[in-house]
Amino acid sequence: MVDSISNAFFLMTVGMITVFSILALVILCGRLMIGIVNKWFPLAENKTEEPTPINSETMAVLNAAIKKITNAQGVIEKVEKLN
Repeated sequence: MVDSISNAFFLMTVGMITVFSILALVILCGRLMIGIVNKWFPLAENKTEEPTPINSETMAVLNAAIKKITNAQGVIEKVEKLN
């Protein structure tokens, strides 16, 4: 019985070391890949465009709709176009 318990602990230790080693390799390979991709293939710089102003008629319609929906308690803070 003592032999089977020591055998079980040995197998558990080998298994835990194997799992730890494989996870460490996955993490190291991931960091290496991220470093290579960031160095050789950087993201293109975003060219921010000036937002086009909303005409007064559209803003008036939006304000009227917000007043009606919120019983004149809502306020429009910012209007921007979604892509």
